Amino acid sequence: MTSMQKLLVILALALPAFAAEDERAVKEKLVADVEQLIDIRKLAELNLQLVAERFGEEGQEVIRRVTARINHAKLADDWYGDYLRDSFSNDELRQMADFFRTKAGQKTAELVTGMGRFAFAAPPPYLIEQIRAVQEEIEKEKTTDHPDLATMRDLRIIATCLEARATDVNEYPTVLTVEELKPLLEPVYVRKLPLVDGWGTPYAYVSDGRSYRVVSAGADRRFDSASRHLEDSEAPARPMDDLDADIIFQDGSFRQYPRKAMPEPESEPH
Repeated sequence: MTSMQKLLVILALALPAFAAEDERAVKEKLVADVEQLIDIRKLAELNLQLVAERFGEEGQEVIRRVTARINHAKLADDWYGDYLRDSFSNDELRQMADFFRTKAGQKTAELVTGMGRFAFAAPPPYLIEQIRAVQEEIEKEKTTDHPDLATMRDLRIIATCLEARATDVNEYPTVLTVEELKPLLEPVYVRKLPLVDGWGTPYAYVSDGRSYRVVSAGADRRFDSASRHLEDSEAPARPMDDLDADIIFQDGSFRQYPRKAMPEPESEPH
């Protein structure tokens, strides 16, 4: 086989790959044209507002912050681009683009935007990640100036994880520190286990396998000697006026806590 013949064979083998690459490039250009013609960014922003309905009363504040931080072009393409790429051939995309360039097509694009809920059923993971991040920021802002509230929130999180695990294994861990709970609880029961309280002190943990107790040392960062001992389940809860007092959570409820952070219920009139 001559050198020319070898070259022709190599070219013949390579042509399908080159053609495939060219087709993909053409499809990307066609998808971009359609996205622009139907204004998918506007469509994505509409659905962004609809997503807020899934996140309770704080949804509007979350969405406001998400809208300010995200890459809107990425969001729009994540939301609609793959659908266009997977559902239409290049010829169909070309016909679609030609149609949307007409007056009737532009009116149809406006109608599509107005009926944008069709994509609401499955918001892309990118958007959900951003919303969760902003929710965490808002929660941190609420507790920055209230370490007692942040601590009580953490104690509830730790307790919820312990109780969820106990339903699976029928006992509480008998480790000696909260740090040792991490491999037992992460990531199955919590993404990141709180380890220190609102004042920066590591939580104390004690358990005999049947009961558990998690304790914050409070504002003075010193544990009271009795705090790290399990007590009778019938012992009454103790609201405290001093933030130096330890905050104690045992077996599903606070045993000692800041009074201002969790006011006692008012007595019913006799």
